[in-house]
Amino acid sequence: MNSNISQKIDGFGDNLGGKIDQNRIEITSEIRSTKDDSRYYFDERISIIEHDLAQIKANVML
Repeated sequence: MNSNISQKIDGFGDNLGGKIDQNRIEITSEIRSTKDDSRYYFDERISIIEHDLAQIKANVML
């Protein structure tokens, strides 16, 4: 009986370890995706701001 319980505990630990690894991979992937999305958004915003600033400078220099 102790052997059976020990086997169940070992199996549970192996299964739990696999689930933790899978969740870690999914979380890491989601963080990378969010980071890439944010980088793209901010690059676009910076480009617009730089363009607007160049237009303002051009109008002031007239």
